Amino acid sequence: MSARLQKAKDVVRGKFISLNAGRDVVREGRRLIVGKLQVDETLKGDLKGEIEVVTGFGTGDCGVPDALLISIAWDRQIDLEISRSGGQDPLYSVNMCGYGKVLPMPTAK
Repeated sequence: MSARLQKAKDVVRGKFISLNAGRDVVREGRRLIVGKLQVDETLKGDLKGEIEVVTGFGTGDCGVPDALLISIAWDRQIDLEISRSGGQDPLYSVNMCGYGKVLPMPTAK
């Protein structure tokens, strides 16, 4: 088990089903990429169902848009550490310092 996975609090396995980015996609005063993630399995923590996840653009802001795009483009599951901000309406985010892995393509049976 990797060190990042060991220290992670919330880790899920799932597929991104949509992504949105643009001038008008702003959270907490920053332009971000927003994706809908269908959680298929909770590896650590208690996240379930469909959640909205944000990440940066990967241009000095620690974002990981490539992982989200690969999940959609190749219809692949991804394991991701999800960070939660506090408050009544928590913001779920992923970044390059957390655990993440695109799973291999399933083999035909």
